[in-house]
Amino acid sequence: MKKSLLLFNLVTLCYLPTKAQFWQLLLEPIFIEGIYYAVIAGPNEPTWKETTFAAFPYDAPDAGLFLPTTLVGDKSRFQGIAHFQNNERRTSGGLVQLKYAPISLLTAEASHLQIFDQSNDPTNRISFSSFNLSYNRVRHHRIHFWWGMGGLFLSETQETVSDDKAFVINTGFNYFFKKPLSLYVETQMGEINDRFGAMSQARIQVHLERYLIYAGYQDINFGELKYGSLAIGGGIYF
Repeated sequence: MKKSLLLFNLVTLCYLPTKAQFWQLLLEPIFIEGIYYAVIAGPNEPTWKETTFAAFPYDAPDAGLFLPTTLVGDKSRFQGIAHFQNNERRTSGGLVQLKYAPISLLTAEASHLQIFDQSNDPTNRISFSSFNLSYNRVRHHRIHFWWGMGGLFLSETQETVSDDKAFVINTGFNYFFKKPLSLYVETQMGEINDRFGAMSQARIQVHLERYLIYAGYQDINFGELKYGSLAIGGGIYF
């Protein structure tokens, strides 16, 4: 009897988790679920099939790009914007950006930013072209948050950069805080010419039914390529 009890205790001790294993078993599911909820979807959230687009921001009371699930709107949305930017000393330029969401879950985006760098050579032109596919993580009627990935391509007349393309990760949000205003922030991060950097913009938007006008700041930081400029522009929703 004593031998059997001793054998049972030894087997039990072999299968009991250590303190480190205990915390790992406890925290690992919480950590994994936390990342999943933050990046993919959370419990009790409406699915993308239950989410539709407004004809334009603030078309419905207190609703931005997406409608509350109690309302039914459009299944897809197209947006185009353009702006002029200048820092009064070194650079001027402009941006054209097109976004198309075939469903509420995904958005395809293409943009082209042209910079005229007059610090050393008035004829020096630098352009950034990007293509991204983004997952619309938060499709709330007040907040739109997304993340995605794509490619960034650089072109310049002086050809000082040997590596002119990069894989990028992008993220951003649009907060519709009070009609007719919204706060828009986005950034693209990647590595060009062995330098990790980002291209970002932040702006306050005024929504006038299908049209918008905005003012903000555009920042580029890739090693020696550093440009910051005030921007003013407009756009349209289809």
